[in-house]
Amino acid sequence: MAVIHPLNAPGKYWIDCRQCDDYGCCEMSAPNNFRRDELHEFVFKQPETEEEERQCAEAMLSCPANAIHCDGPQPPVDEYFRKELEKLQNDQEKEILSARCDTEM
Repeated sequence: MAVIHPLNAPGKYWIDCRQCDDYGCCEMSAPNNFRRDELHEFVFKQPETEEEERQCAEAMLSCPANAIHCDGPQPPVDEYFRKELEKLQNDQEKEILSARCDTEM
């Protein structure tokens, strides 16, 4: 049976204290939404914006202990990461073009 942190903000994201190993990845992924006490991480604030929702989804997927859970509608993770991948690819293409221009001058 899951043990939800007593400071967890009410809402769809929550952390199971029995699974949390306090790696801190969630705080790095979604600093506005996750905090830690002396033992465990917890959801300080549920996501209010699309960006916070994306960050919380990222935190959930990257948690090494699989301690972050989402009740209710699952975040559209594929769409979030597809957009991020496209952005990275576009940035890389710009860097390549910029480097070519610099060497051709």
